Amino acid sequence: MFFLFVIKYKKEVNLDEFELNLLLLSPVVNQILSQLNIDLLIFFIFYFLIKFHPKRKWLNLTVFLILALLKAHPMGLLFGFLLYKHEEKYLRNFSILYTLFFIATYVYFIYIDSNFLSGQPRPSGLLSSNGLLTISQYIWINIFDYLIGFRLVIFILLVLLIGLSIVLYLKKNFFSEKIELLHLKNDIYVFSLLVWFLISSIYANYDYRNIILMLLFLFIKKSNFVTITILGLFLLSPFPSLEFQIMENILYLIKIVFYFVTICLLSHLFLNNEKNIFGNFLKKIKY
Repeated sequence: MFFLFVIKYKKEVNLDEFELNLLLLSPVVNQILSQLNIDLLIFFIFYFLIKFHPKRKWLNLTVFLILALLKAHPMGLLFGFLLYKHEEKYLRNFSILYTLFFIATYVYFIYIDSNFLSGQPRPSGLLSSNGLLTISQYIWINIFDYLIGFRLVIFILLVLLIGLSIVLYLKKNFFSEKIELLHLKNDIYVFSLLVWFLISSIYANYDYRNIILMLLFLFIKKSNFVTITILGLFLLSPFPSLEFQIMENILYLIKIVFYFVTICLLSHLFLNNEKNIFGNFLKKIKY
């Protein structure tokens, strides 16, 4: 299935041959193929639905709900539909209904099993994982030596989110120059893709989940800055353990920078989408 995807992907993606080969041979792609993680199936389902059945939005939204119940992180697709200004009223109603159903289901599981959330994988090492929560846990463990308790991780996470928001606001013109979406008819799926990655980025993920970003190259205009940023992230995720701790820490830092810039770029696209339900508020704060 992956080779069928690559054949079609090569014809549509805004990358030259060298960049494409780097992407397809990257550690991220190799990791998810070698592990045959269910995220790969979710990735394929999303891609083929939006490519071959883009007009069946209600059906696709239903599939997204099933995927979110199967593995939580596709909830971003539900929230993408929820935060989008739909012209069709029934899609608005279904997006609200499905999101509430998903939340209620998770609350129910937490109610019957208090360890439901704590039992889910939450990697804390930057060698083969990413996400703002992973970064927060890494800082807590390696810099603060488990000080206070997990509450400090939450505090660090909030500081990172506030810092990203400030950078995004102060550098909005910079990001406007670096990234721009192609004009597409079914931008609801691009919007949902952005929300999917952004929501996932708040949590702790293994590096193979970055494969979501491969789809971004189908929807953005050619940009060397964006290409280098995402390719850099793919090539550093994961990287082999090194004997020299200083060199390893330098690679960690570079990986974090690439990840933060990627979040800012996608957040900028999300905030600047005219179909964003927060559009009026964003105009008031002059974003």
